Amino acid sequence: MRNVQFTLWRPAIDPAAAPMVRGHVPLRGMMSPGNNWSSNAGGIKDFDDLKSWRVNLLRWQLGPGDAEARAMSSAEYAAWIDRRLPELDAALSLAQARGIKMVIALMSMPGGRAADMSNRMYGDDSLKATFYATWQKLAARYKNHPAVFAYDLWNEPVRGSVWRAGMQTEIDIQEHAAKLIRAIDPLTTIAVQYSEELPWGAIEMLTPMKISNAIYEFHEYTACVYPSAGRWKQS
Repeated sequence: MRNVQFTLWRPAIDPAAAPMVRGHVPLRGMMSPGNNWSSNAGGIKDFDDLKSWRVNLLRWQLGPGDAEARAMSSAEYAAWIDRRLPELDAALSLAQARGIKMVIALMSMPGGRAADMSNRMYGDDSLKATFYATWQKLAARYKNHPAVFAYDLWNEPVRGSVWRAGMQTEIDIQEHAAKLIRAIDPLTTIAVQYSEELPWGAIEMLTPMKISNAIYEFHEYTACVYPSAGRWKQS
C-alpha cells in the first residue's frame, strides 16, 4: 500500500470534559493469559518486559475455559481455582517488585456457558453460591496485597436463553458478591460488568450499585459513542 492517510474525525479528548483529577496517575497495560503463565524464568522475563514497556496495570485472567467449567461440579470448580492461586501469588510478587498493579478478573463463571453463550449461573442458585464463595476466598487471600488494584467480578455476562424476567440480573448477583467482599475487604476497588446484550442507550437508565469504590465496565466490539449518562456524574 502507498500514500495511506488518516483523518481524525473527532477530538481525541472531549473539550467539554472535566479536568483530570489532580495527582492522578494514568494507567496503561494489558490482559495476561494467566492460565498459560508459569513463575519460571520465562514468566519473570514477562514481567521484566512489561516494566520496560512502562506498563503499570495488568488484568489477570483467572478461571477454566467455559466448556471445562460447564462440565465441573461446584467442588471441582473450587479445586481448580485453588490450584491456580500459587501461580497468582507468584505473579503478584513479581508485579509488586516492578511497580505493576494487577486486576484479578474472573473470566469464567461456575457452570460455564450454554450453547448460546449465556451464563448458566443465572438460573442456578448452587452455581451462584459457588461464585460468592470464590470471591470471598479471593478477598480473604488478597485484601491487603499492595499489588492488587481491583477485583473484576464477572467477565462479559450474557443473559441469552438462560435468563427470564423476574430472575436476578448480573448486577443483582454482582452486587451481592460485592457486599460479601466488602465485609472482608472494605477498600479494594471492585469492577462490575453489564450484560453484553444491553444497548448503549440503556446505560443512562441503569442505577449505580450501593457499593463504594466501584468501576463499571462496558465491553463492546463494535464502533460506538458513549452517551452522556448524566446520572453517573454524581455517583
